[in-house]
Formats: sequence, C-alpha cells, structure tokens
Amino acid sequence: MSRLPRLDQRAVLLLQAEEADPLPGRALGRRLLRSLSVIELIEAVRDQDRPLVLIQGGALSEETIELAQALADLPARPVLAALESVGRMGPALTTARRLGLSAVFPAEALDYPEELETWAQWIERGGPEPGLAEHLAPEAPIRRLEVRDRETKVTVLDSVVADFQTFRPDSRGGFDLRLVLEEALNNAVYHAFESADGVEKYSIRNFETLEPGEEVTLDYGRDARTFAVDVADNQGRLRRDRALEKIERHIDAHGLLDERGRGLFLCHSLADRLIVNLQPGRLTQLVVLFAADKTLWQDRCPARPILVFEREGA
Repeated sequence: MSRLPRLDQRAVLLLQAEEADPLPGRALGRRLLRSLSVIELIEAVRDQDRPLVLIQGGALSEETIELAQALADLPARPVLAALESVGRMGPALTTARRLGLSAVFPAEALDYPEELETWAQWIERGGPEPGLAEHLAPEAPIRRLEVRDRETKVTVLDSVVADFQTFRPDSRGGFDLRLVLEEALNNAVYHAFESADGVEKYSIRNFETLEPGEEVTLDYGRDARTFAVDVADNQGRLRRDRALEKIERHIDAHGLLDERGRGLFLCHSLADRLIVNLQPGRLTQLVVLFAADKTLWQDRCPARPILVFEREGA
C-alpha cells in the first residue's frame, strides 16, 4: 500500500498486488512513498476522511481481497476503485468484478485530479444523476426523442447524427457517433424486453413497434465543449457484473467470436466517455460524451475510465 498525492480534500492511497506492473512515472505526479504494512494501511485509512483507495493488480491474493473488503466497512468511508495502465485494463476489470467495484481508472488519470475527484464523488453517490444535466453546462438545452418503432429508430439516429455533424464537422466523428448510437439503441430495443416466458421479445428481424408500457428514449444536448447523448430503457435488466464482464471479454480479445457484448465495448472505445447507469428493474442507461475538440478537454484525462454504476432501489 502506498500513498499518492492528495486530491483537493481527499487522500489517495494505492494498494498493489505483488505482481502488479509498475505504473508509468509520469502518471504519479511524484514518486510513490514507502509501502505500508496491513496495520499501517488500516491506520492510514482511519486517519483520513473518505480517502480514495485505488487497487491495482488482477491476480489478487485472498488476503488482499479480504483487506479491500474490510476497508469498505471502516468509519472513514473510503472510496474504492480499480486502477491500471491502459494496456492492462482487463485484469483491473477482473478485480472490479471480484470486489463489486463500479469503476476502473486508467493510471493516467492521476495527472487529472479534478476529474478523478468527480469520479470519486460519483462512486460515493452510486453514480451521477441519471440523464445529462451533470455532463453539460447548466444552460445547455436537452432534447428528448422516443423510439417507438422501426421507423422512429432510424429517424432518431439520423437526426442526432446530423446535429452532431454541425457540432463537430469531421467525418470520423459522425461515423463514430452513428456506430455508438446504433449499438446503444440495438441493446435497448433488442435486449431489454422479455416475453412472459423470459425470452427476448424483439430482434432485428421481427421488431416493428414497442408495446404499451415499454420505453426507449434518447436524450441529447450540447454545450461549447461536449456533445452528450443518453440512451435508456425502462426495464433495467442489465446488471453491473454482467456489463463489466462484457467489456472485459472484448478488451482482452477473448470475446471476438461472442455473438453478444460488443456494443458496450464499442461505446467505450469510440466515445470520449461512457457512463453506464443501472437501476435493476427500472432503468438501463448508457451516457456517451464526445468532445468538441480535444484542446477543449485538456483538463480531462485522455485515457478512458470504465464507469458502471448500479443503484439498488433507486
């Protein structure tokens, strides 16, 4: 366990598995201080208010797992997340799933304390508030579109992409957004709704229209820096562990032949940010953010975190 530089009002601690790869020096802001024993670790957490504890390494020992689980019960209310270099996010996702964590941070994020603090606050709250308000300037208008049938699914997609191309006219950006929204809408329409016998009701071959009570919505808005879209259904069938597993399989290339699961991975890979908000039985929401220009996002980490939040009984 090592100490890292503080955020504004929050200490940052690093728990590394024995086999963890060294973190890139430029990501630390300064060198790591000495490792702490288990007793020193507990004392370090107790002495802080809501410290951020970052856990690095995929093959965690049982002792490390028990320790991490014990930390969550301390009165200091530590915030736990996995941490790893971009090329090793797969093992970090394994860690997140074993410990029930909502987030995997890229090591590069340690150079972006304001964004790191935002992510830590989201973990404390069980995620950002559903919707786009936290991701855009307060004055940014947000428009809601509903997908009811095959025709509106196409027109909604075309409308949002057309607006985006006036926001960021490079041809690549429009292609990426279209692919991301196609995957998000396909997930919402084809995987959210079940028949009485538990079988998915709709497929690309048989979908014509949603039934009463079934909802798929797309909200989008923009400000000077960011174009934001969320796609949501009102069923809430996706769970956090399953979402992390899907991303993990494709990051590690184990899922290349999987018939399902590519959608979340593509959204994570092509959007500048993907935030997944889950409320079991009520809501599955994918929020994607695209920067107007990378120079306008200099205060944000260029490497992408993995953020999958699940709120029970929200």
